[in-house]
Amino acid sequence: MLAIERGNLGESVTITREMTKVEPTIAGYRRGDVIRLEDMLKAAMIKSDNDAAKAIAITVGGSEKKFVEMMNAKAKAIGMTHTHFTNPCGYDDKQHFSTPRAGQCLIARAKKDGKDCVIVMMNAKGDRWKIAKNIFEQVLNS
Repeated sequence: MLAIERGNLGESVTITREMTKVEPTIAGYRRGDVIRLEDMLKAAMIKSDNDAAKAIAITVGGSEKKFVEMMNAKAKAIGMTHTHFTNPCGYDDKQHFSTPRAGQCLIARAKKDGKDCVIVMMNAKGDRWKIAKNIFEQVLNS
């Protein structure tokens, strides 16, 4: 969300050593590679590539730490009162969480038979989980 709002999706980003120091899911970027921010966003959102997520954080936030602060500020601004981030990759950490009572935002992901679907809903009317279930069924069963 922050990359779309604050980044220049057409920007070419030169991959640094710091951006490649992640595990386990990676796109395989190497230091010196030049990748468009939009392509990194797709890799992070669709394939959960952590090197892409870290590169986005450093590019958009100036540092991983600053980007995490931006993530937490955005979560608070959109009403996700039971959410706290500690990293841009979603690594397990006791202080990195989001609960069903996160507010009016719903981010859900489902995989089936090689298909991967991510849904982001803001201020959805009605039962968000029912809406998400219907979307997942349409996408994953088609």
